Amino acid sequence: MRQKDIPPNWDTVLKPMIDNAPKHSFTGEDGVEICYIAFDNGHDKSIFIAPGVVEPAYKYVEFAYDFAQLGFNIFVVDHRSQGASGRIIPRSDIVYVKDFAHYVADLAQFVDEVHKQYPHVGNTTRYLLGNSLGGLISANYIAQHQHPFSKVILSVPAMQVNTFPLPEEIARAATSFAQILGLGKRKLPGPKFFSSEHFTTNRATSCRERFDINTKVFTEYPQTCITGISFGWVGKIVKASRFMENYAKANVPVLLIQAAKDEVLKPGRQRKYSEKVTECTLKIYNEGKHNLLEEKDHTRDEVFKWIVDFLS
Repeated sequence: MRQKDIPPNWDTVLKPMIDNAPKHSFTGEDGVEICYIAFDNGHDKSIFIAPGVVEPAYKYVEFAYDFAQLGFNIFVVDHRSQGASGRIIPRSDIVYVKDFAHYVADLAQFVDEVHKQYPHVGNTTRYLLGNSLGGLISANYIAQHQHPFSKVILSVPAMQVNTFPLPEEIARAATSFAQILGLGKRKLPGPKFFSSEHFTTNRATSCRERFDINTKVFTEYPQTCITGISFGWVGKIVKASRFMENYAKANVPVLLIQAAKDEVLKPGRQRKYSEKVTECTLKIYNEGKHNLLEEKDHTRDEVFKWIVDFLS
């Protein structure tokens, strides 16, 4: 869908897709409810999606719309503590995770649950797409679990968070100290995510129309609303991303997409990953902000072409 067509098609096309799509849940690690949405069209190809932090699964409705035209079923999980999934701390609008390994276990169970709920998916060619946080989770998953995927796309995987102005080691120590002080579940300072005032300072996308999809989802499905991330979450992600031995291996072809002007992540470990993994293709997009999947049309078109060509 073109970005100019998103606002007029929200109420007539995109929102009805969300409302009519089957929604499922299962019990993940520590008894947390994990939800997912199925845009199943009976096609012979399926993409499983692990979103970025804060991103609700419903936000991927435009992606599902576009890829349905190309013959793909789309299944999107909501990570714990965001989207429609269960919360871990009293503040339901703040992302927190007790253990990064829970994310990986949830993804593995999500894949299994989809196959149980939709047996025909086992006869389709299956692919995994992880975006940002979902990219780091997906890299760990394919390195540590048997899986059914023929190819994997890691879009701007969160392998090295930009902790500027602090060096990564000091940032990790600071978040650890915050948790010792009992502040791990507190919200990091900053503007409310996907609020009107946040667009001008956000580091994810320069496309207002796609930015506003998040705002619409948060407004019309308030159970998915997230306003920020916690000190504890940052600490867990920084720690998990440092241990490349846990995830820098894969037994399937991988496409790693990097944003050259990404201000959220640093590129170093993404490059190292692409060098360590035998069948990894690194594609670098020289424009656009962090989340290339929701950028303006000219950027998104190029990135989607890379994805489609890779899956062909």
